[in-house]
Amino acid sequence: NLTDLMGVSQEIARTRSIADAILEKKGIDSFIVPTRTEGVDLVASTPKLREIERQFGASFEQDKLLNAPFDTPKMDDYEIVIIDTH
Repeated sequence: NLTDLMGVSQEIARTRSIADAILEKKGIDSFIVPTRTEGVDLVASTPKLREIERQFGASFEQDKLLNAPFDTPKMDDYEIVIIDTH
């Protein structure tokens, strides 16, 4: 997966994932992890995302769940944001 490919350990991914940001309704600032590629950061994805689908249901407007995590001035630091989904 992308997290492994970018050199982020699963230990870090389990504690700083996009699922955690969504579930905790926090900005992604504290979940951003630098990668071994210069200029590329990532917010890890983990199987914990399945919890979100179970909690909110598959028919829920899942894109709305990203509002809180991405509503942060930190996003202005990036020219491109790629969201890799299931």
